[in-house]
Amino acid sequence: MSIRDELKRLKKEEVRLAIKKRAITAKIKIAREKNASLVAIVKNSDYNTPRDLIKALQEISSAGVRRKVRKRKAKAPAKTRTRTARSVKRRKRIKITAALRDAIRKEVKGGTSKNQVAKSRGISYAVVTKAVTGAYRKLK
Repeated sequence: MSIRDELKRLKKEEVRLAIKKRAITAKIKIAREKNASLVAIVKNSDYNTPRDLIKALQEISSAGVRRKVRKRKAKAPAKTRTRTARSVKRRKRIKITAALRDAIRKEVKGGTSKNQVAKSRGISYAVVTKAVTGAYRKLK
């Protein structure tokens, strides 16, 4: 890069930074004006501290203004629910043996779908998939 190109780039950067500086100083000026107006409000009030003024304003707003409160929906009683934790019967754990693993593999290789094998044997689809892919190959 030549010196002239570098100087042009620096000039552009200076302009960009000057614009940013003006924006920041404008924000600072607005913040100071707001702060000064708030300080004036506190000084013109009869309260000693800003906290006392805030408490008084909160009391006024909570006493005179009604807020719209949403009502919570009532939960259905436990008796009308269709399924509760006690009413659902869980499938019993099955012990995977080498014989069961081999039978599952044989059925799936014979053309029976994994889903049908799982339902007929009362085991999960995941167990059938594991048996077919070789997850239980260490069983003797």
